[in-house]
Amino acid sequence: MANDCPPDTASTPEEKGLPGRWKIELVGGHKFDLADLSEAAPGVGAKVLQGGDKWFLHASSFETLSTATKVFDEAKRILGVLMTVVKASGKTTEPVKLGPIFDQQGGPPTTIVEAVGVARGRSRAYAVSVAGAGGSTQPDTETTLAKYTRLCASDPEVRRAMDFLNTPGDTFGFLYNAYEIVRDDLGGRKEGAKKAAELAQVPLSELDTFYDNAHYQKLSGDKARHAGSIKRNEEPKTSRKMDLEGEARPLIKRVVRAWVDYKANHAGDPACFTDKT
Repeated sequence: MANDCPPDTASTPEEKGLPGRWKIELVGGHKFDLADLSEAAPGVGAKVLQGGDKWFLHASSFETLSTATKVFDEAKRILGVLMTVVKASGKTTEPVKLGPIFDQQGGPPTTIVEAVGVARGRSRAYAVSVAGAGGSTQPDTETTLAKYTRLCASDPEVRRAMDFLNTPGDTFGFLYNAYEIVRDDLGGRKEGAKKAAELAQVPLSELDTFYDNAHYQKLSGDKARHAGSIKRNEEPKTSRKMDLEGEARPLIKRVVRAWVDYKANHAGDPACFTDKT
């Protein structure tokens, strides 16, 4: 539960001129990480803006909120979506947290103590729309990360697949869960698998091999999803063993990203951006 701590007493000129009432400073992260968040943010009606040497999170949903605690809770939700998308899309970040909350109607900034979700690693820079010290922005077309973010925020199945993809583990379980969501969304076990292979531009036989490795102990040992006697004694269709980290994870990442791209760009599916929550 969030707790209001004694507010900071200092305010800096960098916050002046940024749009809207509420701003939250983003603490930590490399400038490349913040650039990735800036690229993804428009997908949830948010902006990650640079003011001087600081970066701030702003969202239109903040403007209906009356207290810093409510703004913090909404910001935590938004940052969680952004982190999920950035990590699932293959871009990685150093830790980024929510810092002081600034009410531009007056008063000192408020700091609320609570850690938020973190993705780790490093990223490369991208051409994005960010604001300078004056808060002015440059218009930009919707980026891939923004599309991913929009779907992640509006479609629970996309969020679930990305969360499974991001979940670390030493078995095939979470990867298979992510693949199963994609396959079922595309038409089920047979037709969905064919469509997933087509979208990801991988041989269907690779997904069949992944399926067998995910299910049969004779191929994957204790890393298989099923350890019961039935699957343990059954013969898989393939004899090929698939390495979990070197082959299976990159394969399913490719499948999930291709599926999200398809949902984001498929002109025949106007519901792909409809809020399903």
